[in-house]
Order: sequence, then structure tokens, then C-alpha cells
Amino acid sequence: MNAMVRRLALCAVLGGELRAGTAFNPAPTSAQSCDPAFVNYCVPPIEVYGDLDCQYFYDQGICGIQLTDPSNDPQGLDGWNYVDDGIGSEGT
Repeated sequence: MNAMVRRLALCAVLGGELRAGTAFNPAPTSAQSCDPAFVNYCVPPIEVYGDLDCQYFYDQGICGIQLTDPSNDPQGLDGWNYVDDGIGSEGT
């Protein structure tokens, strides 16, 4: 099974649980701010953790990060397929 198929399978299995309301927490902190540019996951502001790429989120079992506005993508997660469809790190 190649890496892309494994990644998609992981996103499919874990994605449903994460989308059900679990906040994204990239580091153990007691209080965390979320970038309002992202809707369905708590993605930290770029000023806090730096530029996070899709691989970082895939490693966490996260894919399909919805943007509030496709033209505002501070982490650059929606640019991989050259289509600003408002969904970042789609896993394909």
C-alpha cells in the first residue's frame, strides 16, 4: 500500500472523529488561540507555531481543513492543487 493510500485511509478513519468537534492541538498548552481563517479545526496562527504544511496535519491524522474564505489562507494549505476551493490539505 503506497503512502498516499495510507494517508487517505487514515484521514477517512480519523477525520470523522476529529470533525465531530475535537480541537486540533499541535502542542501541549493550557490555552491556545486558533486562527479564524480555518473553520473545522483549531489551526494555530502562523505567528505562534510558524508555517505548518499539509504533511504536518497528515501526520496528525487531519485532512480536509475548511477555510472561512478561500482567498485568505495564511498557512497556504489550499494551494497544493492550484485550485482555491476552500479546502486545505485534502489528502490527494
